[in-house]
Order: sequence, then C-alpha cells, then structure tokens
Amino acid sequence: ELKKPAKSASVVKLQSLLDLSLSSEDASFREDVKVTMASTGLYEWLLKVINVSGTIGGEEGEGNHDAAVHEEPKKDRDEDKDDKKALLAIDALALDYTVKFPLSLVISRKTILRYQLLFRFLLHLKHVEQSLASMWIEQKTA
Repeated sequence: ELKKPAKSASVVKLQSLLDLSLSSEDASFREDVKVTMASTGLYEWLLKVINVSGTIGGEEGEGNHDAAVHEEPKKDRDEDKDDKKALLAIDALALDYTVKFPLSLVISRKTILRYQLLFRFLLHLKHVEQSLASMWIEQKTA
C-alpha cells in the first residue's frame, strides 16, 4: 500500500493496519493516533520551513502571511516536480495525534508537527536502508 502514489493510497486501509499493530499492545491512546497523508514531500516541506521564517506550520496553515507571498513563485516549480515524479505514499505518510485537555497544555500543535517531521524523516531513512539492503542482497546473488 505504501508503494502506491500518495493520491491513490487508501488512508482507511493504512489506518486499519495501524490500529491492528497498536491493538496487540495495551495502548489506550490508539483512538487518538490517526494516519494522514501529507500534500508535499519531506524535502519540499523542509524547504518551505526554511524559506518562510524558520517556523513549522506549512501544512496546517499556521505560518504567517508572508508564507503565502513566498509560496507563489514556488508553486510553479512544485507543479513541475509533481509532473516529473509522483509522491509515493511512504514519503507522504504522517501520523497525527489528538492531544486531550490536560496534556494539551504541555504538548502544542507545533510540537506535534515537529514530531511529524522527525517521524517522516526517520521513516524515509528506514525505507532507504531497506532498499539498499535488498539491492545489496540482489547484487550478491547475481
């Protein structure tokens, strides 16, 4: 499911797989964790963060008004990139966590977005590691 393009991947199926993996443990928080698909890739999101003002808020619209001004010229370049290579589901996968009241005083939405950024980066690294390992085995047997 994660090898499909992000637009055609089934979020419902991914959510059910996440629920299944969390149900094996005694996870009282599993209703609060949701699978989401990001609209941009990890590197585009990082570039957006760096170009705006150093704040994380590109996907949920938490950035300032200057973000829209800086984004206008980049939209054409992003559309060209989308035409060249579709975003895969594994690159767009993100986990979202709904924070309940007492904990929401400590863990803000900005913190959740930072953890999403780290999760996406680590997932990407794991995917690259598995790809390299499978290529290495393939080359050794050939």
